[in-house]
Amino acid sequence: FTVDGKEAGILKSYGPLSFLKVHDAGHMVPMDQPKVALEMLMRWTSGNLSNASSSFQRLDFTM
Repeated sequence: FTVDGKEAGILKSYGPLSFLKVHDAGHMVPMDQPKVALEMLMRWTSGNLSNASSSFQRLDFTM
């Protein structure tokens, strides 16, 4: 996950699910990294959080 050409975090996506770990931030990302938090929200609300969202993979579980 990059903001202004710099890596701001690590984004992992699998199917419709995404997890973003923002560098140098705790659970209060908007307070720790406000610019990155705003960029993440803007991308998420516009549906452009991840390029990986267009290439879904199938995961089968058996119990």
